[in-house]
Amino acid sequence: MKPLHVFVGPSLAKSDLSATLTEVHWHPPIQHGDLFRLAPGPGDRILIIDGVYQHRAPIRHKEIIGAIRAGADMSGAASMGALRAAELGEFGMRGLGTVHEWYASGRLESDADVAVAHSFEDSRFHPVSVALVSLIHSTDWLCAQGELTLTQADSLLRLADELHFAERTEQALRRVAAERGIADEMDRVLRAVAADDPGDVKARDAEAAVRALLADDTAGAHRPTRRVDTVATSSYECQWRLDYSPGDSAGTATLGELLTFARLFLHDYPERHRRYVLDTIRQTAAGADEDHSEAGPCALAVAVGLWPARLSERAELLTRFCSDRERVTASEPELAGLLLVRSFRLRPGNLVYQDFPHRLFEDSERDRLAADCEKALRLDRLAHQRVAQYSAAQIVGSAVDAVFLRLWGVEDIEPAVLDRGFRDVQEFRRRARPFMVAARAMAAAHRTAEQS
Repeated sequence: MKPLHVFVGPSLAKSDLSATLTEVHWHPPIQHGDLFRLAPGPGDRILIIDGVYQHRAPIRHKEIIGAIRAGADMSGAASMGALRAAELGEFGMRGLGTVHEWYASGRLESDADVAVAHSFEDSRFHPVSVALVSLIHSTDWLCAQGELTLTQADSLLRLADELHFAERTEQALRRVAAERGIADEMDRVLRAVAADDPGDVKARDAEAAVRALLADDTAGAHRPTRRVDTVATSSYECQWRLDYSPGDSAGTATLGELLTFARLFLHDYPERHRRYVLDTIRQTAAGADEDHSEAGPCALAVAVGLWPARLSERAELLTRFCSDRERVTASEPELAGLLLVRSFRLRPGNLVYQDFPHRLFEDSERDRLAADCEKALRLDRLAHQRVAQYSAAQIVGSAVDAVFLRLWGVEDIEPAVLDRGFRDVQEFRRRARPFMVAARAMAAAHRTAEQS
């Protein structure tokens, strides 16, 4: 049996489970991109307990569906994992525990019902506020024990629900309860959450789920009612997979970062990208009546509707995608090639690349590319660590343009970024910013070489 991966934080912050169950691969609360980084395959077992949201993007539904499609066994419990399991149960994500049952039945609906504020990882994600679901569970138990009335429980839960989850600390709950004359009842509920019985439902569900999966005690507990292959792979999912999937080397760079580095710094990348575009169009047109496998740019442009017979319509396209100089000096095949490259998009969606184009690189070249990309990203990290005012995200677009115009030896940024496979200038700037320290160093080296 493959090892169990568990994404958890505040739900087990007070437990020693991570120290005793060393066979488990423990991960911090899940966020968008983590499953692509993990790249699970057939038989991999993943339990989502806690996840981030608000300050970072939460785990996407399509990301979980993609993992199930890849053959991973997905489970959720106790917190965000319970919510996602209720939402994706029909696709085979298994839900475990009371919190999941309440989401599946509709008693809980919002992710805020399980949310807490917590400390950072170095403090084991210790919760500093109380989840609404923990209060619901304890009021249920106290009502069943005859220690609270239903009216009192409703008043306490309405009070708690009025507080934002990050402000719902024990002190705040006691203060507001005292103002409304129900301080003793609130103390009873908070003691019940902290006690062994009933305890915090999130912690109980989380520990029970881990132990059940380790014991393989969930077999046959859930069956999907919909096949994941009926869910189309969206362009967003393709982009996320490219952006977050680990690269070929042992480094930290993702496939998306490797592709960005190649597009930014390989002097011959426009020719590689042109080859990629024409080959992709030839493959796409392979099912048509005519054989396009050996077609040149003009024939391909005609096939995809970019080379109209009417000269006025053709001139309109050329004006949009080609410079005045190009329209005067370039041959018809060259102009057709520029139209194909600069307007190229994969369908459906608006992507130029859905995955890393391995065929454009030799194996040894990819290794060197990965090493150079790692160095460039390391420079960016060092700049952020050592220069208090530095923020790559704040570099203005014109500064990004100026550095790469110099590196590429061109005058106009828009056609240059299209020739290198970026969707538009905005995408180029966003992806180039983490590489600006390296780019500026290279530009300075070029200036020094020119002056010597």
